Amino acid sequence: MGVKVNSMDTKERIITEFLETHNIDLSEPFIEDLDGVYWLINIKSSIDENLRIKVNELLEDKEPTWAITRSMLDRVYEQLEGGFISLFTGAWASVEVICRASLEAAINVLYVLESDTGNRISQYMSYYFEESLKSIDRYEGLAVTIPGENKARLNSAVDARNSLAWRKEIIEKVFNQDGIPFGMNGWPRTIIDRFKASGREFEYREIYASLSSQVHNDADALIDFVILTALEEHVPNASEKTESEVFFWLRHFLYCCLEFYSEAAKSYAAKYCLAEAEATIEQETLLVSARLRHIDNEYSRLQNALPHS
Repeated sequence: MGVKVNSMDTKERIITEFLETHNIDLSEPFIEDLDGVYWLINIKSSIDENLRIKVNELLEDKEPTWAITRSMLDRVYEQLEGGFISLFTGAWASVEVICRASLEAAINVLYVLESDTGNRISQYMSYYFEESLKSIDRYEGLAVTIPGENKARLNSAVDARNSLAWRKEIIEKVFNQDGIPFGMNGWPRTIIDRFKASGREFEYREIYASLSSQVHNDADALIDFVILTALEEHVPNASEKTESEVFFWLRHFLYCCLEFYSEAAKSYAAKYCLAEAEATIEQETLLVSARLRHIDNEYSRLQNALPHS
């Protein structure tokens, strides 16, 4: 009983801290989603705490990748935290954008940790330097075609190229010192290639492609608006019902991404032998998956009440 009380105290403290830090006055519809915030934070905390115990051993073993991949994993955490904040504060249009970014970041972590981690980190950075240089070249090529004084634009391209070369030089020195190969090629050039390589093509088709539609501002949201406008005069509570559907999809995407984050975190814990963190993450993953099923079941019931053409 004492452990449960302590656990509840910890959960309440974490949630209170989160709400106060982000100045959120939570309304009733979102209370249930504080569980998601807690699971997210607890997964990260379990890794941070286990690493404090394990870090000396990793350093003694000269394991060179754990800090880099941890930074990659923390990026997913920060994006998902922003997703919950956007949901709670009514910035709903941002939730799908954030979810897409977190999915892409999570699949990068999963792919890098799967095998050949040092080589894949090298490929990831080489791809960045290669594509960034191409972007600068394209900018410079366009700048010279613009009539008028282009000195500032051309100087900007030179500065960007010099900055990129400086950053590349620093990374090469760090990698050489840590024993990570530098300049490796072979990074999967498209996001679907990374989903496929990680055995998650279905998730790409089901989740990522749908989120990309929103990120690129295709006609989906506009079509929904036109339909809602047409239905409002003829269907009772059409607006409220449609808002409920939007709310479902935002929560669905958030918990799908939280599930991806938990998988990436579990992969990280397994890679670096963080046994205590791995056990905690496994437990939280089960809770996230159960919540996602619950949300989907609620949607099935909601569908019966929604207007259809």
